[in-house]
Amino acid sequence: RRLPHRRRKHCIVVNEVGKSAWRIRLALCMEHRQWPVSPYKRQLRSLTMGGKLRAAFDMCLRVLDPEFVPPPAVPPAQVEAAPDAQILPANAVFGNVVRLKAFSGKVEMRSDAQGHAQPVLVSWLDWEPIGRMDTPYYLSFVPVAPDRQAATSATLLQPFNWLYPATCWKPEDGELRDQVEVPLFKSQQGDWWASFALVDGNTGKTLDVVTPDGKHDSQVGIGPFR
Repeated sequence: RRLPHRRRKHCIVVNEVGKSAWRIRLALCMEHRQWPVSPYKRQLRSLTMGGKLRAAFDMCLRVLDPEFVPPPAVPPAQVEAAPDAQILPANAVFGNVVRLKAFSGKVEMRSDAQGHAQPVLVSWLDWEPIGRMDTPYYLSFVPVAPDRQAATSATLLQPFNWLYPATCWKPEDGELRDQVEVPLFKSQQGDWWASFALVDGNTGKTLDVVTPDGKHDSQVGIGPFR
C-alpha cells in the first residue's frame, strides 16, 4: 500500500577499512516529519557500480539520535583487578558469541551525593569474544545479600561505561576486562552474590547462557563477594 510522506534518501555503504563506498537510493517512510530512533530493514536485490552488478544482499539501517558518537575502533586499555579481590573462574558462554572467563569483586563503602556511606559491589569481568553481536547488550546485576534477600530490581550497566559497547567486541580483541560498580540495597556483613545476565535494553530479553556443566539458563550466579 502507499506509505505516507514517502521520501527518497541517499545512504553510503562503506567497507570495514573505509576505502570504498557506494551511494544507494532508498525509499524511506517519514510519518511524523522525523525518523524514529529504530532499525529500518530493507532488502536490496542488487547493487550496481559502473553499470555492473556488484552484489545482492540484505541491509539493515538504523536511525540514530543526534547525540550519537561513533564507538572507538579499539578496546579500552586493560584494567587491573584489585589486589585483594579473588579471581574466580566462570567459563559461562553467552549466546555462543562471548565467554565470561572469570570474575572478581569486593564490597566497598562509598559516599553518595548526600555524603551518606552506601555499600557498592566493585566487580571485574574478564570477557573473551568468540563471535560478533548486533545488539548493545546491558550487563544485568541482581545482588543477593548474605541473608539470601535479593534486590527487587536489576542494575543495568553498559560495558566500559558506553566507551566500548558489546556490538564492537570481536574475537581479535582477545581478553577484555571491564570494571563496574553496582549499588547494594543494604549494608550487611558476609558473602554477597549476584544473578548476572546480558539483557537487550529494548526488549528485556536475555542472551542464553551455557554454564561449564552444559546447562542452559538465562542468567549465571557470580560470587561470593565480601
